[in-house]
Amino acid sequence: GTGDTNSVKSIIKKALILDPNRVDCLDLLAEILSHGYGEEGLQESLELSRKAVQLEPSWPSPRMRLVSRLIQVNRLDEAEKFIYEGLEIFKEFELPKNASRIDDYIEFMVTGRTHYGKSEFYRKFEKIKKLRKEKNS
Repeated sequence: GTGDTNSVKSIIKKALILDPNRVDCLDLLAEILSHGYGEEGLQESLELSRKAVQLEPSWPSPRMRLVSRLIQVNRLDEAEKFIYEGLEIFKEFELPKNASRIDDYIEFMVTGRTHYGKSEFYRKFEKIKKLRKEKNS
């Protein structure tokens, strides 16, 4: 419930006081604030996500979550910019995947990292294209 979320949010904020550049904490706090904290929470979420991407540009998870939030607030040009940057960073290789879904889940639970490949970046492009088409109709 909300009490649990607030207590997690409080713990993460304390961790960020100790190390304001903990990308995993920035990303998790951004995720929490993007749901149920209104426009103010969403704006803070975007700032935290941008900082996480700036600190760790080669980590796909924060970048993909930032792109999703930017699409959510209809900042499609900015979302595209972060997708292009991601594709440039990852152009030489496909992001590694674990052998099993269980290994993926364990890695996510331990490190917070998920495996996004190039295909996920291209799906975001398709979503942006669809939203622009709907807007122009």
